[in-house]
Amino acid sequence: ENELFYLKQASRLGREDLWLYHRFIYLYLYGLKDLVKARYYLDLAILMSPDDGETIFLYIEYEYMRFKTSPQWINKLLTMRSHNHFDIYDKKFELGNFKLVKYQDMERIYEFSEHLAYVENNSHGGFIDENGTLVIDFKLDQDKTNRKDTYMFNEQKAIVNVDGLQGLIQNDGKFLYEPIYDKIEVNDHYIHLEIAKTHFIVEHEKSYRFDFMIKGISEGLIPFKTNDLWGYMDINQNVIIEPLYQEASLFSEGLAMVKKDCKVGYINHQNEIIIPFEYESGSEFKNNLAILKYQGYYGIVDVQNNVVLPFEYDYIQLPINDYYIVENKNGQGCFYHHKMMISPQYEEMLPFFEGVARVKVNGYYGAINLNNEMIIEAIYDTLTISRDGIMIAGLGYRYGYINQKGHWLTPIMFQTATLARDHMMSVSFDGKFYLLKLSQLLKED
Repeated sequence: ENELFYLKQASRLGREDLWLYHRFIYLYLYGLKDLVKARYYLDLAILMSPDDGETIFLYIEYEYMRFKTSPQWINKLLTMRSHNHFDIYDKKFELGNFKLVKYQDMERIYEFSEHLAYVENNSHGGFIDENGTLVIDFKLDQDKTNRKDTYMFNEQKAIVNVDGLQGLIQNDGKFLYEPIYDKIEVNDHYIHLEIAKTHFIVEHEKSYRFDFMIKGISEGLIPFKTNDLWGYMDINQNVIIEPLYQEASLFSEGLAMVKKDCKVGYINHQNEIIIPFEYESGSEFKNNLAILKYQGYYGIVDVQNNVVLPFEYDYIQLPINDYYIVENKNGQGCFYHHKMMISPQYEEMLPFFEGVARVKVNGYYGAINLNNEMIIEAIYDTLTISRDGIMIAGLGYRYGYINQKGHWLTPIMFQTATLARDHMMSVSFDGKFYLLKLSQLLKED
């Protein structure tokens, strides 16, 4: 009611902003559930900006709510986008077959990790198990870190926030490190803690304190900063490489990227220059390859500074599963193992997962196989990576599950959906949340 009051006040003052119409639409669709008034403001938004993406998605949501007793409207829209025969979903799908999770004011369930899933209510976060039982109460800050390594368990511990500070929580709800730190990083062999500009490296259950800026430890060496210059020391603070550099990265595969005189090069553990200082930026080496920028363009070199991919790309993304997404004026493509696998041709492209890569064509998402054959037609507004042979496809703000052949396992109906981890996933529909087992979903195939 308060939001409606302020929105109407803004409208009476003559505001005709697109965001104002969008807020009215959201309010009447989800809060007040008045489709007539939602349609009124939707028509105003369409009149103002018919090609706006948010307006289009809200129109889809409006139509979905009109016809939510049947998936046929969504089927019809996707059929209109399709250039081929499109298999519509015509099975009966019952959410009653799945586990209902119900806690007061719950707003989201995220992916499982080590059999626990992070959940949020309207103010805090906690964790549930695969039975939907709350095993860590709603006492954590909501996850607004934008980091992929927080609120996900790894080796029975997860980085979380409480009152704006980070801690390391165990899967039993007890803190391994209390939430008093400005930043925590967890790696395979050590934990890096930062509090009030003091750093700690915890390695083999022993803690080492550093009263100056460091970056972590790799291959036995720690980048450290003094007098605005970076060098390297060992865990006992013995200086191995004097602070000579404007920037310094962690060592990877025997080499570290450093910057001197505003140019990037690479040194070894003996501070010998292996790749000269002639580049504008560079990445860490991975499987003997690194991304470098030279004269405004990106390329890839090996550890001998041999050019593996020419410096002719506008951007190259860091590799995932050894797949590099490359971009030039023709679009995005994929480089893999010293060869151009898919030449730049797509509006967007993700790396391959399970032999399938998401691509964007004419504003919509589909998927290709390793032979660059379109196996899922580009007709969806959203599409995820493949995990356990399934993907999430979306139309507007509604989502459903499909397999790698593009066959639907569910209707496109959910308001949120997660990919499988630990053979579990979660969905929401009409404000209710459900847990699905992968085996249950595959029965729909």
